[in-house]
Amino acid sequence: MFRKLLFLTNMKKLTMTLEQICVSKEWAEKLKEAGFPQKDSYFYWSTVNKPNIVLKDKYQHPISQALTINPHWLDEIIAAPTASEILERLPIGIDIHRSDVGYTCHAVNKGILLTGYTESNLLAKMYCYLESKNLIKVKD
Repeated sequence: MFRKLLFLTNMKKLTMTLEQICVSKEWAEKLKEAGFPQKDSYFYWSTVNKPNIVLKDKYQHPISQALTINPHWLDEIIAAPTASEILERLPIGIDIHRSDVGYTCHAVNKGILLTGYTESNLLAKMYCYLESKNLIKVKD
C-alpha cells in the first residue's frame, strides 16, 4: 500500500506514488555511501522492521524521534531525497531534460552527460559521479 500525492496540472489530476518522486532504495544506498546528508531529507527508506523495507516521510515517522528512541536506527534509515533535494546540493550548471524515453542530465561546465529513467535517480547518479571525482562541494 503506497501513499499517493495529488497534483493539479492544467486542471487535470496527476497522481504520483512516493516511489516516483524519491530515489529508489538502490540509489539511496549509493547516495549514503557517497556522503549525501541523511538527516535532512523529507523522505527515507526504513529497514527497522526487517524484512519490510518501507518508504516513509519524516512527519509521520520523524527521523529525530526514531533516533531518540534508538540511536542505532540511523544505520537502518536511509535518506530517500527528491530530485529537488539532490539538485540543491549539486553545483551550478546542471541541466536536466525530459524526453520520450527518460531524462538526460548535463553538467555543462564539466562536459558530463548522463541518462536515466526517473529524474530523482538520474540526479542521484550525477551526484554520485561528481562526488567520486571530488567535484561536489559540501554545503554547510
